[in-house]
Amino acid sequence: MCTYELSFLPPSPPGFLSLSFLPYKPYLLKANQILVTYASARKPCGKNEVWTECTGCELKCGQDENTPCALMCRPPSCECSPGRGMRRTHDGKCVPVSECPRKMPRREAEKCTKPNEQWTKCGGCEGTCAQKIVPCTRECKPPRCECIASAGFVRDAQGNCIKFEDCPK
Repeated sequence: MCTYELSFLPPSPPGFLSLSFLPYKPYLLKANQILVTYASARKPCGKNEVWTECTGCELKCGQDENTPCALMCRPPSCECSPGRGMRRTHDGKCVPVSECPRKMPRREAEKCTKPNEQWTKCGGCEGTCAQKIVPCTRECKPPRCECIASAGFVRDAQGNCIKFEDCPK
């Protein structure tokens, strides 16, 4: 975490301080604040990564450009940019798509062992007893076992997939 003392600031709306001169996403804070703390300080990027102020969806080996992704900015970070033909490997490296393993390692999680679950390559928004329908984006989340929503199953507090109508009231 980095702390910056504010001394000279560019013009900003009345009652606010502009921090757009910093090498991070611009922030506005109330004028009576003296110190500003940033949790996402810029760090050196790894091989084939680029620092991005408005990061998008990184693609993993095996995913193509048609993988759903919400059009929204995520916090600044080092990104493995698909626009440059890069993909993130299962062990976190950023490599050209030509260097991706032909087949991703099979994880034990792909073998869903609980009843009423199915393996989902593009994890989504899973309903629960507390909330049957979860608002979600089209962003592809990590692969995982999910309850079979099309058959009316949701995840209960114990982690099992049950019919929504069987949830405790």
